[in-house]
Amino acid sequence: MLTKQADTGLKFNKRQLQKEQTQQRILNSTHQLFLTEGFNALKTTAIAKLAGVSEGSIFAHFGDINRLFAAVSQIQTESYVVIAKARLDGDMHVDDQVAAFSNAFMSCFGGEAGMLMRYSIFGTALDGRKMDVEIASLIEFMVEILQTSINRGELSDKAEARVLAQIWYSVLMSNIIAGLRSDNFDVDFNCNKVKTCMAALLAAFRF
Repeated sequence: MLTKQADTGLKFNKRQLQKEQTQQRILNSTHQLFLTEGFNALKTTAIAKLAGVSEGSIFAHFGDINRLFAAVSQIQTESYVVIAKARLDGDMHVDDQVAAFSNAFMSCFGGEAGMLMRYSIFGTALDGRKMDVEIASLIEFMVEILQTSINRGELSDKAEARVLAQIWYSVLMSNIIAGLRSDNFDVDFNCNKVKTCMAALLAAFRF
């Protein structure tokens, strides 16, 4: 009996490993095609051929092409978050930190490199599904920025960092989605809208 259970566990672990490896090949192939041949080359036939899987396997693992794009763009976004964090100076005023972090994140939606991000965000937002590129670390890092500002006395201790961070995220994403409706995503224009909105909000919590 113990041997049978062990065999079952090994088979399950092997299947899980194979599933994860297949998903990773699909993700890597999608990203590679995007980098080498551009957004228009991202067809399921080309992705499947490069990954060495069937087209059906792509849909089995990711549901649809939008979710595949979103999964790839999430990896891309996470790298932008790391870069955005590195650019911040802890001595900056809270308004400047919010603006700088917003700008750094929004930058990943601009130009040719942002096409994958724009497509996945716009596609999932239009049909009302939860946006797969939503990253908890975005809100958590903004909580850290705001809480530090509260601790330093820049903002009143009545301010709730997490609530403000969630408002910031909503403002950020609403401007991104609105901006995606145009052919060219204007990073500076949309970032200024976020900056203006957040500056007005934070002003209510200053002494």
